[in-house]
Amino acid sequence: MRRSSLNKFLLVISLLLMIFLAIPTYTTAQSIDSGIDNIDKEVSDVVRDLEYLYGRGIDVSNLTESLNKLIINWSRDPNNTYYLIQLQKIRSEIDSLKKNAESIYLSSMITRYLVAGLILSVPAVVYFALPRLYLFLWFRSRRRWIVVERRSK
Repeated sequence: MRRSSLNKFLLVISLLLMIFLAIPTYTTAQSIDSGIDNIDKEVSDVVRDLEYLYGRGIDVSNLTESLNKLIINWSRDPNNTYYLIQLQKIRSEIDSLKKNAESIYLSSMITRYLVAGLILSVPAVVYFALPRLYLFLWFRSRRRWIVVERRSK
């Protein structure tokens, strides 16, 4: 009888050891997953801000390329903190660009509307100015002409 109680005791102890060993592994995996989730959230925030800046007419191709390289390298070596520092640098560049985004957007829209207005005003300018210009040049080119009176018969 003693032997079976010893077996039961060892079985309970081994189950408890497995549970206690599994808990730190689970929490470590969970913290790694939460770290990955934090990085994924940070990258998705950066991508969203890049889309916003691109929509405002700001050239973000360099930032997009550096973010792409960073993600590729981070997927190869996820434990390296260098990539987190680089991600923060990209984030700070984006924040500085976001401060000027509205003024850049406003100036580009004003430029577009001015160019469109100039193009649309060309027919009206030609309609009114071309005959006057033609007459001015015609009179100017013939100003030294001498008009001879015809003698009637």
